[in-house]
Amino acid sequence: MTHDTDLRPPVPTASPPRTPHAPGRTPRTPTPVTPLRFTLPDQLRYADSRRLTCAAPLLLPGETETVARTRPARRRAFLAGRACAREALHALGVAEAHRTPLPRGPAGAPVWPPGVTGSIAHCGGFSTAAVARRDHFAGLGIAVAPSCAPVRREDRYAFTRRERDWLRGRAGDGEPWAAVIRSAKTSLYKALTPEDARGLGPLDASVLPDAEDGTLRIRWEHGSLNVVLAGRFAIGRHHLAACVTRAARPEAAHAAGPTRAQALTAARADSSPPLALLHTIGWI
Repeated sequence: MTHDTDLRPPVPTASPPRTPHAPGRTPRTPTPVTPLRFTLPDQLRYADSRRLTCAAPLLLPGETETVARTRPARRRAFLAGRACAREALHALGVAEAHRTPLPRGPAGAPVWPPGVTGSIAHCGGFSTAAVARRDHFAGLGIAVAPSCAPVRREDRYAFTRRERDWLRGRAGDGEPWAAVIRSAKTSLYKALTPEDARGLGPLDASVLPDAEDGTLRIRWEHGSLNVVLAGRFAIGRHHLAACVTRAARPEAAHAAGPTRAQALTAARADSSPPLALLHTIGWI
């Protein structure tokens, strides 16, 4: 299903005609807003804060405690994210979706209605959510970032050697590939269950974007989990986004290689930071 986005940055359009302005002042050209356009699986429903149909986002029972002591900006982001999630649930066919509370669970993720999985992401004043039925996907994760996001100093702790080599080969092409990989890895860990993610760090998986078709190539660096993951990304004029889905039937995975326990105890060439580092550097 194609949602309102482009997988490549929009081609710049011609500048609008100049209008008279006060002497000594440079006229400002309004920046057009280009919504993201995802090409996502048909079974998934997506919504973002630019096209909400609800009159005003409201807190529902069970959600108030989450933002009771937060700053106004965090409260607005929480409201917008929950509104996007309820919009996506409505598109999925969930009854009374706009009255469905989505409290925060013990691990910090939203508690979804029975039989549904989903993910919410925020970036500045932009919020988005994606949901799906659990008989189609066992989990999914979504993440957004500014499309002009620079390379961070902390990336050296969270990018694998494979990812660093890939980025060096594309340095100077004008694309925010480091931010795409950051968002993709955040989406990957969101798509896993807390049990699967426990003990995993940013260096345990490599995620490389495919610039030709907008897909993500996911590879475990130390053994493998018995899960089937697939992902896509999109780069818009103002934001980029990544989404990773986990198949509902893990037995379809190629189970060759070490088990999860073996992979986590295996000797590693480089020490992988704990998953908590993703929170520390702002990835989750």
